[in-house]
Amino acid sequence: MYWSVLKSSIIICHSISIVCNKISVVCNSVAVIRTSLNAFNSHDAKGTAGFTDEHCGTGCQSAWGRCGKTVPAVRDRCTKAGSFALTFDDGPSVLTLGLLNYLNSQNVKATFFVNGLNWKNKDTNNPLPGIYNLSSVVRAAYDTGHQICSHTWSHTDIITVDQYNVTYEVSRLNNAFRQILGGVVPTCFRPPYGDYNDDSLAVLQGMGYGEDAGGAIVTWDLDPVDWDPSQHGTTPTAQIADMVNEFNVQIGSTTPAASTFMTLNHDVWNTTADFRTSAQGGPYPNVIPLAQKVIELLKPKGFNFVTLDECLGKAAGSFYRPETPTDRVCSDATTIATNPNACFI
Repeated sequence: MYWSVLKSSIIICHSISIVCNKISVVCNSVAVIRTSLNAFNSHDAKGTAGFTDEHCGTGCQSAWGRCGKTVPAVRDRCTKAGSFALTFDDGPSVLTLGLLNYLNSQNVKATFFVNGLNWKNKDTNNPLPGIYNLSSVVRAAYDTGHQICSHTWSHTDIITVDQYNVTYEVSRLNNAFRQILGGVVPTCFRPPYGDYNDDSLAVLQGMGYGEDAGGAIVTWDLDPVDWDPSQHGTTPTAQIADMVNEFNVQIGSTTPAASTFMTLNHDVWNTTADFRTSAQGGPYPNVIPLAQKVIELLKPKGFNFVTLDECLGKAAGSFYRPETPTDRVCSDATTIATNPNACFI
């Protein structure tokens, strides 16, 4: 009997020893975790925490708030009364030079949200030369006072890809911009399809497009649906007339003194921007395109056509920055995969 009691006591003591050892391990682990968290807190306070999922998944480190920088604002209208920001997405295209010449002849300034190579434009039935083959057109727009902005390299929907691919889409286009524009890079951005979420905005913030860095992320508040002419009729003339009607409906009876507008148009569609003659290959040279119709409609109403910087109450040239080494490094997909943090400025 005494042996049984003694044996039981030994087992209990041994178990207690194991428990104590485990408690010691847990305590040591807690100390390590506390030290790590303190180090993380110090690192994050400097604003240098990463932007990608391995740095902070959804809801993690809630005591320190959102991982990375503040999600930037997205604007969809001008702040200056009477301003009409005429904008064109998805170019440059074979139509852009003719559009640019017309705008300059009318002393109308516009904003171009540029892609590098947008294969989605194949349904326009026009050639797709890409930004490098049309670099002189982009430079001409810049040199004559139009605003150049980013629309990603390939018109990727940035809510459908991870942060690395958002970075690549933006930085690859920035590499083209710095070469074409003589060492400057736009800090204005419009997300393709108008789609964005907190993750993609955090990346854009980290790359200098937030308002606190002097940039701008915008969508629009007037869309004539020129990106699908088939919705408007069966002939170019009917399609353009219906798009002009869309402008009228969306503008309504408002006056310039009481309103502002930021449009969505596309300089890749013939119905919007084809100013070519028959000798230049224009498929319907006797049809006045939407861009001209809109200007003829709005000028008599007293609207002031402005670039994006003036639309948002900024000084001319506000949405450009000097190129940085980042704009060169991040042009390469291998760099993005192996050192993505190098792409944040």
